[in-house]
Amino acid sequence: MQTINRSGNSRSLLAALLLLLLPFSYHCIKSPLEPKAPSWTTQLTIPLIDRTYYFSDLIAKDSAFTTDAGVLVYKPASLNNEPTPISIPALDPVEASFTRQLGLIPITSVTIPGISLSFQDLTGQSPPGLPWPGPELSTSQNRELISDTASYDYLVYEEGVMTLSITNTFNFDVTFAPGGIQLVDTTVSPEEVIGTFNIGLVTKNGGNATASISLNGKRMSSVLRMRFQFQTVDLTGKTINASGRISSVVSITKDGTPGTEPTLSEAKMKLVNEFYVPVTNIRDSVQTLSDSIFIKNAEFSGGEFNIVINNGIPFDVIVEFKLRELVHKQTNQSFKLRDPITDIPSDSITIVGKQIYDKPYELKNYRLEARRQSGATDTLTSGLHFSLSIKTLVRSNIKQVIKKTDSVFVQILPKKIGGITQPYLIDNVRGKIPPTRVNIAEEVPAGIGTSSDKFTADSLKLEGAKIVLKIFTNSLFPTDLKFTVQGVLDGVPGSSLATPPGNRPPTNDPDPTSYRIFPGDTAKIVFDDAHPDPNGVTLSKFLSSFVQGGKFKFPDKFIVQGTAVLEPTDAYANDSVGYVKNNDSVYTSLDFSFPLKVGIMNGSYKDTASFTGNIEDTSQINSIVGGRVFFDLHSTFPIGLEVQSKLLKPSTADSTQPSKIDPPVLVLDTIRVAGDDSPNRAGKKSFTFVSLTADEAAKISQAAFTAIDIKLASALNGGSTPVAFRPNDSITVRTSANIKFNVDFDRLGGGK
Repeated sequence: MQTINRSGNSRSLLAALLLLLLPFSYHCIKSPLEPKAPSWTTQLTIPLIDRTYYFSDLIAKDSAFTTDAGVLVYKPASLNNEPTPISIPALDPVEASFTRQLGLIPITSVTIPGISLSFQDLTGQSPPGLPWPGPELSTSQNRELISDTASYDYLVYEEGVMTLSITNTFNFDVTFAPGGIQLVDTTVSPEEVIGTFNIGLVTKNGGNATASISLNGKRMSSVLRMRFQFQTVDLTGKTINASGRISSVVSITKDGTPGTEPTLSEAKMKLVNEFYVPVTNIRDSVQTLSDSIFIKNAEFSGGEFNIVINNGIPFDVIVEFKLRELVHKQTNQSFKLRDPITDIPSDSITIVGKQIYDKPYELKNYRLEARRQSGATDTLTSGLHFSLSIKTLVRSNIKQVIKKTDSVFVQILPKKIGGITQPYLIDNVRGKIPPTRVNIAEEVPAGIGTSSDKFTADSLKLEGAKIVLKIFTNSLFPTDLKFTVQGVLDGVPGSSLATPPGNRPPTNDPDPTSYRIFPGDTAKIVFDDAHPDPNGVTLSKFLSSFVQGGKFKFPDKFIVQGTAVLEPTDAYANDSVGYVKNNDSVYTSLDFSFPLKVGIMNGSYKDTASFTGNIEDTSQINSIVGGRVFFDLHSTFPIGLEVQSKLLKPSTADSTQPSKIDPPVLVLDTIRVAGDDSPNRAGKKSFTFVSLTADEAAKISQAAFTAIDIKLASALNGGSTPVAFRPNDSITVRTSANIKFNVDFDRLGGGK
């Protein structure tokens, strides 16, 4: 096979497939003895290929390629990964409780009526109206002081002093010595002397004597008597004034000081009227929510607690419960307990004596607002502050034993499942959260269509190409980023690009190599040749590392992986606060921009085309005596091209596809065409033909396809100097075959 190239500057282009279609049919020679008909040699020219290949064909006309200032640019739409949700740390509440003691008995004093005893009462006889002849009188007295069992049965005093005052209006002195006056409780057996008033002589005509006893720790029933020995002192010889009296006045104070109230530790009593418990300062109790999350305000997506109030007081109580930080989301009102009967939120509720109030509350119905006790909100909290005050003891006609130590026991109990305390789930929070790590691993498809199957090169230099990694979080916390972009080719991970330190956090941060973004910012990290990564890897170096079997291919996909740390350690330590909600996420995306002004080395484009015709009758193959295949090439590529062609058999399994098993029927010589790097791109032409021997021409009938390999010669300086490719850069390949063969007249039917 001989190739003649008539263009001195032609470089190379497609050697097209050869397919010959002979329009003749022949007859076999029936007998060698018949006379031989005349024969002659003729030739037939058949067009084989007329095809134009554009540079966009070399990259499979991927829709991601656009034209920017006349230069083809591979720039697909931003490839947005699925956002990676931020997992807000849950609150791990602990059980909290406090005891609110009653602290007092609703009866603080008892009114004891005074006693007024006449001469008749004391001696059992009326005054005689004459001077008393003597002797002095002495009588034992056992007088009822109080007998009021309607309101109480007994009282036990914590602190108290009973004072007895005796006034004598007789005209003679009297004395209660030496035994004094005893206060006796006769309701117990044996009778109990509560105390003795040490009162001796009481002078006549209005004389007065006073004595006191301590009631501290003493049980005093509602039935009391006074026992004493009454003696006259100077009665003999005197006419008794009939209006004279021995009268008593009893008072109970805390310590003997007039106007002070005694205190009780126990009583058996009934409440005739509502008893309003005096208001006292109540210190809040705290349910700890977290030891690391400090909240200014927050809302919840889950979490539940029960408020349990155990009324240890025998009487019904009206209580007021406060949870300082919780506000109902619908009503915008402070937290209120639900009434145990109506289930309606109320400022105060009634709890039956010796009964338990127990109701669940779901946090999703509330928001948390940190408040100082004064009501101000310029603070952070890590707990719920709660308190309970006993407002009223409800009246009751049933006597109950009540003690000062009786109490109301309050608990806040987080929900448990299987004995395990369930967390409070935050939906959004403004405040301070501990450093929170979000791990991200996303795959981004990045193959340049099917061009990676056809277009290969030993190396590429991409001028102006860039990859932009964008990272954004809609949380309002400072966030430190540390990512890598790793290429994957045919399932095999390859080289990586690392994020630069960028907006470097303070040097005392545990990871000073991270890239910090602040609320509202988007990290835009550019990878190109002007911005190598921290390891010095440029984008060209990164892409050129994807070589398999000695040829370059664009990566199929990129893996974006790394970590985003919300509220890094140094930010957590300062006074700033941030905000994050449950559906906040870390968003990552990649933008590609590959202007195809490239430095290319040994690039190659392969294609396969079917013949434009077929040889239907091969009976005259031995009549072919030779031929030529003509190539007419026209190229506007900026670099030279070399075209090599192979003739291929059809597949036995599918005749519409070339065989991948059989060797080529015929391999044609390489043809060249020069490059045109002039501004107007008029193009370069090359004309040549290939001479075929009879045997080479005869093989054509076995082929059905032409395999074309268009090789791009290296750009300047071995591919290191980029040149601009245009979308309409093209090479036109026109191929025709001129076949010579002998014609036998008999086989044309002329001998019949």
